[in-house]
Amino acid sequence: NMKCDCIIVWPVNGETAVASVRAINQAGIPCMTANTNVAEAGEQFIKCYVGPSNVEEGKETAQEMVNQIGEDAKIVEITGPAGYTTSLERTQGLQEGIEGTNIEILDSQTGEGNREKAQQVMESMLKKYDNINVVYCENDNEAFGAIDAIEAAGRQDDVKIFAAASGSYSTMDYVKEGKIAATAMQSPHFDAQEALDMAVKLAAGEEPAEFYNYIETPVATQENVDSLGLEEW
Repeated sequence: NMKCDCIIVWPVNGETAVASVRAINQAGIPCMTANTNVAEAGEQFIKCYVGPSNVEEGKETAQEMVNQIGEDAKIVEITGPAGYTTSLERTQGLQEGIEGTNIEILDSQTGEGNREKAQQVMESMLKKYDNINVVYCENDNEAFGAIDAIEAAGRQDDVKIFAAASGSYSTMDYVKEGKIAATAMQSPHFDAQEALDMAVKLAAGEEPAEFYNYIETPVATQENVDSLGLEEW
């Protein structure tokens, strides 16, 4: 009704977003998704996607985890909100990253994307399992909660923490200190700017050169964090 020249959709759930992008397409308005893509059934209704590859950043973080801990570790996973497409894709990345190894996932529970819930989940896991080598969290907020629980239990020397992706620039301080062993750095400012630039082009009638337009999400470790040269956000 506002007669927009372009609409950017950021799906929370890729499946339920299909109805929205279909309606936008039927209204004759150019549409794109950002940060999280729509389910495959909805891709016919959008011009393109701009944002991270959630699967790849989860996979690359998991591969770095394997590099650091070896192929026989016992790990637990703290996922994002249940049903959230980004969470499902980062879990897929974890599974692809450890494929072919002997790594065993002892448990997987949602931390709902926030620090407090993740701390509670990690506390429960530490009580239940005494052989955890690694906790794989799906974002930095959950990693912070896991850190709080692990340090309170005095287990920081035997449980490493990995975060599939981090949106806070300050998370790199945790990487420098070794509290987070590795994480894919995902700048929300760069993410938003790339999406807006694409939306302006679509509104002007330009067609995107590529359907998937992935932003860079380099994996930061204690060894390389100072050399990444990421602009502060």
